[in-house]
Amino acid sequence: KGRFLMPNPRVPVPFENDMFKGHLAFIMRTTPADETYGAYFEGRLRLFEMQIQGKFKTTPNGVLYMGAELPQKLRLGMVLTATVHAVMSYCRTRVANLHFSLGDKVRPN
Repeated sequence: KGRFLMPNPRVPVPFENDMFKGHLAFIMRTTPADETYGAYFEGRLRLFEMQIQGKFKTTPNGVLYMGAELPQKLRLGMVLTATVHAVMSYCRTRVANLHFSLGDKVRPN
């Protein structure tokens, strides 16, 4: 079952399920700058990054989906919600079949 993932780990976190075995690291910009990852974010606009490395146990068939889930619904104000939707609309022009949800009950097509 799921567990809490601490950001900016010094060693990537191992994980495994029925289909995949690997490691992941969730890194994010902090203030003050993290001693390990601060230089990585310097001069860049990004605020966070999820790094995943591993192997599929068997070759996937068909479409491959990737997702993430937060433990609770984000509570964003009207302006920030509109901003997220605008940014994700732009991302959809760059990434085919991209789906996102802020916790609403809409299912992807």
